[in-house]
Amino acid sequence: MSTRRHPEISVVMGVYNAGDALRATVDSILSQTFGDFELLVVNDGSTDSTRSLLETYEKSDARVRVLEQSHSGLTRALILGCGEAKGRLIARHDCGDVSMPERFERQQETLTGPGSPGFVSCLTRFEGPCGEFMFFSDGGCSDQRPFSVAEANRSRHGVKGPSHHGSVMMKRACYEDAGGYRAAFVLSQDWDLWYRVGEIASFSLLQEVLYRARHTVGGLSLTRKKEQARYGKLAHDCLLARKARGDDSPVLAAFPPVNARASAPPSSRDTAKAYYFIGECLRKNRDLRAREYFIQSLHKDPFCWKSWIRLFQARWNLHRHSLVEK
Repeated sequence: MSTRRHPEISVVMGVYNAGDALRATVDSILSQTFGDFELLVVNDGSTDSTRSLLETYEKSDARVRVLEQSHSGLTRALILGCGEAKGRLIARHDCGDVSMPERFERQQETLTGPGSPGFVSCLTRFEGPCGEFMFFSDGGCSDQRPFSVAEANRSRHGVKGPSHHGSVMMKRACYEDAGGYRAAFVLSQDWDLWYRVGEIASFSLLQEVLYRARHTVGGLSLTRKKEQARYGKLAHDCLLARKARGDDSPVLAAFPPVNARASAPPSSRDTAKAYYFIGECLRKNRDLRAREYFIQSLHKDPFCWKSWIRLFQARWNLHRHSLVEK
């Protein structure tokens, strides 16, 4: 009979062809000041160097465990990873992102003791593909007092909750009692889960920047905004259905899934919009690198008029900046 003690935290991450971004992410996890955790990485059928990199980490650190599945998407990867979790707490993490060294320690403290919330997030610093600062997110929360995510979002006005999917740590018991991730949500699987966990446990947000999220041009959050919005609305409609009737299955059954579109390569127009979004964030920060993203946006879609306008503005700002320096 095994006497091996389970770790306090199970870190769950799904990866697909993420060889270029994997090292910084895993290194930030393994460098946490709170070290009593297991790292469960679900390799979602990667065809690049991801598997060999994961094998290296698995051999060098006993806390790392790699799980394999055929390419099925993030939601199914998270279902598999969380199903294998042995820790009292489950910490999410996205590949390409970085956790500050104290993240696990601060969140574990918050989830420990009588009256503690069921899940916790933190402030997130969003960055561009090359680490450019874009913006901070507090998830719409202005203080640390625990509250019900489900009740706060019943009207869908001013969504309040986690600042980023990967920034969350939750009690495994709450995850399981809520029913875990649901395969029907190929997108916005996080909010579907937060609403259901929020019906049985409170939520708290630490007013500290403990997570850095990287926006990439090909990321689903930028290239599949319409589909994400549809699934986000579905999650909210399910919440209202459970409040009204105690059952959301009719709402789920009536929803037309977009599995194929969600996994298809982004169109040139979607990619152009992603470049524009990053460039616009940088422009608002007076970052002169914004113009390069507007140029890339126009390469993908010459009819993206907003990029033309912003490019002229960015070039004028660059010209004015050079005059000031002279």
